Parts: sequence; C-alpha cells; structure tokens
Amino acid sequence: MSPIKVLLIIPLLVVVILFVLQLRNQTFYRSIFILFAIIGIVFVIDPELTNSLAHRLNVSRGADLMFYFCVMTGFCSLLVFYSKLRRIESIQTQIIREQAIESARKGTA
Repeated sequence: MSPIKVLLIIPLLVVVILFVLQLRNQTFYRSIFILFAIIGIVFVIDPELTNSLAHRLNVSRGADLMFYFCVMTGFCSLLVFYSKLRRIESIQTQIIREQAIESARKGTA
C-alpha cells in the first residue's frame, strides 16, 4: 500500500470514530481549522513543498495531493455538519415532545 493511501485512510477512520462519538468537542474544530490555516500559509509561502511532499507520498503532482486533501476536508466538514444537524433535530424533537406532554396534562386537569 502506498503512503498516500495510508494518509487518506487514516483521517477517514478518525472521522468515523469522531462521528460515532457525536463530535461534541468545539475545541477540536477550532484546532483543526487553525492547523489547516497554518498548513495553507506554509504551502502558499513555499509552493514547491507540495511537490516534494507529493513525490514522497507517491503522488505525481503537488496539485493532485492538494486536491485529495481538499476532498478529504470537504468530506470531514460534511460529516461535522450532518452530526450537528442530527443533534439539533434530536433536541427539537425532545422539546416538542415535552410541550405535547405538558399540554396534554393541562387539557385533562
């Protein structure tokens, strides 16, 4: 297995584990955002770094490597948003259920 495959599979596994754990840690999101920003700044300052990194990972070009990472980042972001949406839906369902039970109790009293 080539190094790029390992590098692409590991974040996916981490995302799956985090998704299972409900992704509740806001500090984690901020840290990842800051890390991506710093990496982006480094790649802008030294564009050849992406090519050399790509060659070490058996990817033909630095642009391809960046595309792979952008796809991974987009997928991770999609899962984070999906998790937050599910949590909001769960909270909303709980609130509506409690209000329905309360109004039913008031109606029978």
